[in-house]
Amino acid sequence: MSSSLNQSGLFSHPGRALEDHLLNVAELTYQIVGDSISSESPYTPYEKSIISDVSYILGLLHDFGKATDYFQNYLKGERVDKSKTRHSFLSSIVSFGVVNAYLNSTNKDINPTLKNFLKILSYIVVANHHSDLDDFLNELSVNPIDSEFEDLLQSINEVKLAILVSNLKNGSINSFKGFLSKISFSKEEILNFYKSFKKVRHGLKSEFRKITNSTDINISYYFLANLMFSALIGSDKEDAVLRRQFNLPYTTFSDSIIKSYKEKLPRSNLSMLRESAFEEVEKNFLELLKGNNLSHLFYITLPTGLGKTLIGFNIANILRNHLNKNQSKTFRIIYSLPFINIIEQNAMVFESVLKGELNNNITTDILLKHHHLSELSYTTEEDKYDVDASEILIENWESNIIITTFVQLFHTLISNRNSMLKKFHKLAHSIIIIDEVQAVPLKYWKLIDELLLKFLEEFNSYAIVMTATKPILFSSGYDLVRNVYPLNRYKIDAKTYYSYDSMEDFINTFKIEDDKSYMFVLNTISEAKQFYEILKEKVGETEITFLSSHITPKERLERIEKIKSNKFRFLVSTQIVEAGVDIDFDVVVRDIAPLDSIIQSSGRSNRSGGRDIGEVYVVKFKDKSNSANRLYASYIYDRVLLDITENLLKDRILKEEDVYKVFDNYMEEVVKKKDTEGTSNELRKALLELKYDGENAISSFGIVETKYPTIDVFIELDEDAEKIFKEYQSILDIQNHFERIKRFKEIKNSFYSYVVSIPENVQNIPPVIGNFYYVSRNSLDEYYDKNTGFKTEGGSVIW
Repeated sequence: MSSSLNQSGLFSHPGRALEDHLLNVAELTYQIVGDSISSESPYTPYEKSIISDVSYILGLLHDFGKATDYFQNYLKGERVDKSKTRHSFLSSIVSFGVVNAYLNSTNKDINPTLKNFLKILSYIVVANHHSDLDDFLNELSVNPIDSEFEDLLQSINEVKLAILVSNLKNGSINSFKGFLSKISFSKEEILNFYKSFKKVRHGLKSEFRKITNSTDINISYYFLANLMFSALIGSDKEDAVLRRQFNLPYTTFSDSIIKSYKEKLPRSNLSMLRESAFEEVEKNFLELLKGNNLSHLFYITLPTGLGKTLIGFNIANILRNHLNKNQSKTFRIIYSLPFINIIEQNAMVFESVLKGELNNNITTDILLKHHHLSELSYTTEEDKYDVDASEILIENWESNIIITTFVQLFHTLISNRNSMLKKFHKLAHSIIIIDEVQAVPLKYWKLIDELLLKFLEEFNSYAIVMTATKPILFSSGYDLVRNVYPLNRYKIDAKTYYSYDSMEDFINTFKIEDDKSYMFVLNTISEAKQFYEILKEKVGETEITFLSSHITPKERLERIEKIKSNKFRFLVSTQIVEAGVDIDFDVVVRDIAPLDSIIQSSGRSNRSGGRDIGEVYVVKFKDKSNSANRLYASYIYDRVLLDITENLLKDRILKEEDVYKVFDNYMEEVVKKKDTEGTSNELRKALLELKYDGENAISSFGIVETKYPTIDVFIELDEDAEKIFKEYQSILDIQNHFERIKRFKEIKNSFYSYVVSIPENVQNIPPVIGNFYYVSRNSLDEYYDKNTGFKTEGGSVIW
């Protein structure tokens, strides 16, 4: 870190000396890369040190191109041609030149393939540190324009450049001072770097093709590219905002913290079974620890309602304490869930657990919730950070425990996006809990199996996979549950009402008892709305509620809380309620769906086992407006999966204890009849070729499958919404771009609690204000139904 009084007068950001920024980012990047690569990686100790050294050079030179007068004038607020402020091009050439010189100066031999790959990374990683990654081969195919480079180079003030270079050399870590003393960084030398790059570019392309076509190539180079990119961009963003390295306060929790919490919980009908499952899993895990026989992957397969959340957290905490004691690393816990709407629910449980031992407010450095709508507020015991710093710390996962979504987890592992990959290195030395893993699309199972297992080994991480129905997603791992837990909470009946394909006929026939509660789960929003209106005519409006993504998030949360408090006896919903939402009904009616979805819905019937046998009825509604009488389910689910489910369930009544045996049969049939490998194989090829963007590229990976393009609509539902939107309108008037973005971040969480996503080609699209479609309070009747949400007119039955 530079402490020179003789600053160059060059800046990386307003008020931030360029030399200070470069030295800080270099040091942090070097530290991250060195800490992340484990002893189980495929590199020799010497190769690891070389990789770390290269990362230092990337950090030291990533913003070197900001030394131009063009960029310095831009920082002063002067009008400058935008193309001349793009500093990454010049920086990448200097980075390549210095890394090339460094690798050629090393005394010991390293794998020549690795050596060439590091040269390629030195150019591409720096060139893209403000953008998403592209196809590496395309990157090497672009021919730089001489006049552009020479123009940028000539715009550097030589006096300031000399001071900058002197400060970088003096401030660099001791092991680099000798090497850097041989690099002049003069304009002439930088021009030679450029000429050298142009000369060897075609050779690098050939070497890259050899690397990706080699028979011994494996996924490790993909991990290495992501690690170097992640370390650099994460460090760059953190230093740019915080102006210093953030040192996370490390917090440990006793092995007994979850047990102590459980002892205070009220007893229920399932308490004995939950306790037995908790003790069995802990006992089996402790035996593994005692025998020093740790797998990198564990399964916890237990029926819904037996407390997997606490059991998984308990194992992760015990493992974390064990690893911290026996290794010189500190581990974080990453708890991932398929949907945003259950993050808050689980976070409240975790907070309650931690408060039992910490006796204070649980600050963000201890427990962090992260999804795309996270509130941008980061606190420690000593500090409360502003919105920009909070955003960086939250998105960089600076916490002991992170609760996040599948999107954030899996897109950190498989992505081309800068915003996702910046936290890739945080997956190293982590204990990752994957809850409700069956929500991962089938077509990615093979890829995630190979990729995650390889990552866990190379980066000294561990995963705990939890589900009610054991998936065949992973080819190895250790199952921590051996006992069978006999549950008889519900029965799945695909006989009594299965022949009804008309909603009207079903509702007219379906027997409703006064002392029971009912949940109806439909497949499309349109279907659910129709069903709600028909059922409302039969049961009245006071005891019925509705849930779908066309209801604002604020209302959805309020309705779920009222459901938990037994304020409603009837719920009509889409499958938004399936995974993890802790609600309980006597009777569940589920429109036909793949078996795993039916089992998820069934888990909301007699969930805690406190009633007589819960009833789950499977129906098979058809879209009567469609000339082919198409199943509503077929609009969103794979027909093969529906056929397999129907063949296994039709005309049967299953007890809960039989359901999981049938599910095993279901998975066997799925593997036989579905192409579960095609998409995975395509993506694997893209990973090995480092084809981050383009056709059949890494960027095509999507853990959430979107059925149709959508637009965001702000619903001015109440006085609070009116105030928030007025504030948004005042933000639009702010002239300064960066200040405008910052102010919106401050209201983002509250703002999005009134936003719904609707299909972009519905007929009744509201007007646009700023970047959002807007429904004012005066026009609510036209666009928004108080019961069923946004009124879509025209378009597909899916909506």
